[in-house]
Amino acid sequence: MGPILRYNLYRLGLLVAFLAAGYLLGAGGLVLVVVAVLASGIASYFLLARQRAAMVTALQAKVAARQARTAAKEAREDEYDEQLRQGRPQG
Repeated sequence: MGPILRYNLYRLGLLVAFLAAGYLLGAGGLVLVVVAVLASGIASYFLLARQRAAMVTALQAKVAARQARTAAKEAREDEYDEQLRQGRPQG
């Protein structure tokens, strides 16, 4: 399981835990949902710092790889364009 999926599943787990705890304490309706979302967000900030850092690292790697692929494609396109301008197209 990748770090992005893991982090989001942990966030969802915290939300479900806070929803269940609020329900068992007698809260209901919109109040339950709002309190659970806020509490799970605050808790995840502290409890999931390591997972969030791993997710950020994974996302940065994906972005860097995508940027490298884009730069390589642009370089090939520029080279082909230059060849066309010089009147010698090559494959």
